[in-house]
Order: sequence, then structure tokens, then C-alpha cells
Amino acid sequence: MPEDLVKILGKILGDDRILSDEISLATFSFDASNVRQMPDAVVRPTSEEEVGEVLQAATEHEFFVTPRGAATSLVGGPIPVEGGVVLDLTGLDEVFELDEEEGTVEAGPGLRVKELEEKLGGDFFLPIGLAGGGSATIGGLAATDAASSLSVSYGTMRNFVVGLRAVTPAGRWIDLRGYQAGGPRFLMDSILGSEGTLAVITRVTIRLARRPQVVTHSLDLLDSLDALALLSELAERGARPAAMDVFHRDVLEVAEGEQEAGARALITFTGTSECIESNSKILREVLEEFKPLSHDVLDGQLPDRNEPIIRAIKQAKQAAIFVSAALPRSTLRDIIPEIDRTASRYRVSTLTVSSVPLGWVTVGFLFDPLDDKLLGRAVSASQSAAELFAGNGGVLGFGTGIGRTMAHAFAKHRPEAAAAFALLKKVFDPAWILNPGKIVPTRGG
Repeated sequence: MPEDLVKILGKILGDDRILSDEISLATFSFDASNVRQMPDAVVRPTSEEEVGEVLQAATEHEFFVTPRGAATSLVGGPIPVEGGVVLDLTGLDEVFELDEEEGTVEAGPGLRVKELEEKLGGDFFLPIGLAGGGSATIGGLAATDAASSLSVSYGTMRNFVVGLRAVTPAGRWIDLRGYQAGGPRFLMDSILGSEGTLAVITRVTIRLARRPQVVTHSLDLLDSLDALALLSELAERGARPAAMDVFHRDVLEVAEGEQEAGARALITFTGTSECIESNSKILREVLEEFKPLSHDVLDGQLPDRNEPIIRAIKQAKQAAIFVSAALPRSTLRDIIPEIDRTASRYRVSTLTVSSVPLGWVTVGFLFDPLDDKLLGRAVSASQSAAELFAGNGGVLGFGTGIGRTMAHAFAKHRPEAAAAFALLKKVFDPAWILNPGKIVPTRGG
């Protein structure tokens, strides 16, 4: 790490909260996709004021800063693609206000979802924080406007954020706490989902949802496309799943070994016991016609669409480049087979999950980080998939953020939106030092 950078950061934080040894840098070099890029240093602030001072120093001395929470991203959001400093926000996990009756919390961005829910007892939950058993931080979820399997029923993270405080790289504070509907929501929405490229969130106020009763049905199907027909039949008969995730054969075989099933569908019903039983009864009637290979009932289990993917990455001992989009449901019947053809064309393996009611498809292209040729093919396959999604009306980055992996495709296929983002970036971060390479690949878009 450059000595002058050590001195600059040391004056703000002290040497004990600056990491520069190789093991620490490696620890902060990757996210859940296992794609890696080493930073020059890691800083670990414990106060909002320290975050602001680090950003001001970065602007003044022109070094890059990449905010990081729990690094549950699949799309390279917390990866320091230009080196510089990783800003570890997990130390900002203080709870400032807690209303146990209303289920509202004001806390630092480093608070993890499972810790948040524990503080409120068992009556409330954050429907967006299901991945990784609640290991994601609330700041990371807000920064990416994250979604979950339950987003068809509950919306995305912005539906739960009712206030925030953030600081720009120029050291300007934006305080939007205490505002409800009718306040300057558009200001809050400019920061939510901006993936830590415009400002760093230092406090979040969240209103959680009441925890419902839950039953999830696990079905092994012959083909992933059977899930589309199954959802249509359920809708025709009046059943409304709160979530329906389909893990394709590629995920199952990497995570569990050779499979007879072509896909596994997890169908979740929530609500009162009567509502759940009514929907489950319709499902059982439909399954008499569809005849799945297996059917198991998982009482009380909320869906986690990322867990099998991350388990598969670890099982494969590889990394993956992920592309994610919300697509018109009518296109899925053609899109899903085309993903398989893309993988075959570039000779790469895939990990594919689709949340059918949302039209949300996430696909990862596996590669060995030590194999440059395989990496090149995985990059080409991911770009082809992003073009496929964008060309079919897909919203790139839905649920995950655009991150690093879809920045080129976003700039190419949504040039007006990319140009609008660049204008915002120039206002919030004129030096372009905050989380570079995310949303758009280069300075100016």
C-alpha cells in the first residue's frame, strides 16, 4: 500500500483500523460469486463521521473507495475493480431507535438482517433479507434495492426503507430520516439502488413486515419449463403462491450430483393457516395431473433462492459471473432454453435459478480463476446472456444490482439510462472515486 495513503488514513482512523497485509486484503477481495480483485487497503470505520472523513480524503487525494457490507452480492458489487480502499461498513451496526410495536428500526448499515429480526423478537421479519440465513446487511440491501423470492408479494427493499442518512464523496450529508409518504421520497429513491456509487448510507430506518405462517412445497420436475405451466394452472384455479423458485438441473447437479430431475420448484404459500391450506389443496389437485418426481412439504421454511447457488459454487470450487434480470413472463419459455444454448456455444457450465411469478432469472457462468481461456469464455457467455435479457425487455440487475458484471451491457443496451446515471454521478461524486466500475463501466458512462 502506498505510504502516503497509510498516513492519510492513519490520521482519520488510527493504524489499528487500517488493514494492508496480504491475508486481510485477500479476505476483502471477493463477494459470493468468488470473483476477486485485490484492494490496496481496507479501512474499518466505527462512526458516521469517520465514513465522511474517509470519503473527503479520497476526493481530495484521488483514491478509489469501494463500500462493503457482508459481501453477499453475486454481481461484483463490493469488489474493488480499480483497487484503492475497501470501506468496511460492518462496524456501523448500532441500533439507534427501536419500536417493537410498529416493527420499525433505525440502525447503522452494518446491521445484519438476522440481528435486526432478533432485536424485534419473532413477530416481524424483513422479506428481502432471506438470503444466507439473514447474513446480509441492511445497508447493502438498501444500496442495491435488493429483491427476494417473496418480492412478488412484498416488493423490493425500497418498500421497507422509510428514512436514511448518507454522505457523498464531497462530504455533504443527506439526511432523509423521519419522512413518510408525502415527503421528498424522490431524493431517497435516488440513493436506494444506486449501489454505493453516489453516496454511502450511514443510517437506515426500516419498517418490517409481520411474520406470516409459511408452508413451502418442494417439487422435483422432469423439466424446468414444467414450472411455467404449473404456475399458470395454479393461477387459473385461484391459487396465488407468495413465491415460486425454480432451480434448474445445472444447480442441482453441481450441488448434489447427478439428477433424474430437470428442475426443483419451491412453491411457498403464506398467510393464515386457512389460506395456506386452501392454496395447498389446489396445488395437490394440480399435482395429480402434473405428477412430479417427488413432493415434500417444508413447514415454516421461507425460501432462500441464493443458498443452493452459493452451495454449488463452493462445491465446484470455482467462481461465477452472474447476470440477473426481470423479464416478461411470456418470454421465459424461450429465454431458458437459450441460456442452455449459450452455455453450450461457449463451452461453460451454468447455475440458473428463476423466480417465475416475478419473471426474475439469475444465471451464473462458472470458471476456474486460474484458467484465462475459460474466464474469457465465461465473460463472453455472460455478455451474450445480458444482451439476450436486454433484447427481450428485461430489467438488468433486478434484485441484485447491475454491479460489475452487467455494467457494459447496461451502457450498451440502455444508453439513455446510462447517460442519466452519469449526470447524477457528476453531481454526487464529481471525482468519480466511489465504487468505480459499477452500473456503468467507465467514467462518464
